[in-house]
Order: sequence, then structure tokens, then C-alpha cells
Amino acid sequence: MARRTPRTSASRRAAKEPRQPRAKSKKPAAVAEVEVVEEASGEGLDTAIIIATTVALVLAIAFTDALLGRFGAGMMF
Repeated sequence: MARRTPRTSASRRAAKEPRQPRAKSKKPAAVAEVEVVEEASGEGLDTAIIIATTVALVLAIAFTDALLGRFGAGMMF
């Protein structure tokens, strides 16, 4: 008769080496790419709005003072 090789039980095999999963993920790992964008320095829309608002406020104060000056209550005109 032919000789048989002894089979090891599942508990003995688990004690020797850890079980590894059969299926491995085929999907590649997600890579987050970050693009660094520098803001251009200089005059922009925000600066233009600030300047226009300041000029409009100064003109409104000057015109109001000139109008009050006609009635003798103005400070400058």
C-alpha cells in the first residue's frame, strides 16, 4: 500500500501561521492630489470697491456740507 502524508488539522495550521484573505482588492488606493494656487498680488476688484466707496463717502460729506453752508450751518463751505 501507498503511504499517506498526514494531514494537519485546521487548529494546528491556525496556530502556526495567520490566515490570509483569498481575495485582494483590485481597486487602486485613492490618491489625493493637491494643487497649490497662489493669489496674484496687486489691485483687484476688492480694492476697487473700497476706493470707490471711500470716494463716494467723501463726496457725499462735501456736498452735504456745501448744502448746509447755504443756510449758514456748514463747517467748511
